[in-house]
Amino acid sequence: MLFQLPRQDGTFEIPDAWWEFADMASHQRIGEYYPYQGLLRGETYIDRSHVELVPLLDIEPLRRDPGTPLFRKYKLVPVLMGLRSPHGFLPPCELQRTAGSRFKYALHNGCHRFYASIAVGYSELPVLIDR
Repeated sequence: MLFQLPRQDGTFEIPDAWWEFADMASHQRIGEYYPYQGLLRGETYIDRSHVELVPLLDIEPLRRDPGTPLFRKYKLVPVLMGLRSPHGFLPPCELQRTAGSRFKYALHNGCHRFYASIAVGYSELPVLIDR
C-alpha cells in the first residue's frame, strides 16, 4: 500500500502482505495518536507525564541511504499490531529539536511507529523530546 507523507513530501510503501498480516484493513482508529505507555530507560522509568503530543506535520520524515530499506518486517508488523491494541504497549517516539529546518523536530528513535502512525491516519505522535 502506498501512503502520502504529511506536507506532501513524498510517499512511502508498506507491503500489502505485511498490512494484511497485521489485519489493518479492519483497524478502527480511536483518537489522534496511538495508545502508549511509559518508557524504561536503563534503571529509570519515564512515565506518561513526560510524554508530549506533537503533530506529525512538525516531524521531519526519516530518510534512509539509497539501497537501505525503510522498514524491517520484524519491526513494522509488531508495530502495526501494537497500533491495534487498546492497551497501549508501544512506547513513545524520541525526537530532537531542529534548527534552521522547516520541521521543528527530527526523529531520533521511532521510525516504524512514525510511519505506521501516518499510515493509519493519526495526526499526532506521543513523544519524548531531547532525551
